Amino acid sequence: MLNKVQLIGNIAHNLEKQYINSNNEQIPKIDFNLAINNKDKVQYIPCVVFRNQAENMTLTYPQTHAYTPKFCDFIFAT
Repeated sequence: MLNKVQLIGNIAHNLEKQYINSNNEQIPKIDFNLAINNKDKVQYIPCVVFRNQAENMTLTYPQTHAYTPKFCDFIFAT
């Protein structure tokens, strides 16, 4: 049986597609953090996607408009 998890949140930074080599094959990979807002704080969940999901994410979410203002240490994502 395969476990399934669904997370709802905001992508915390712009996506950067990387390629890894496996048996002479270039496999696309994206590392990103998912920001989940609670009442008092934001939790960041590290996520990784490969192959078709990575290709689809770069087409669907080309830029997240994430920024860090000078007056605090928080990352705001829209």
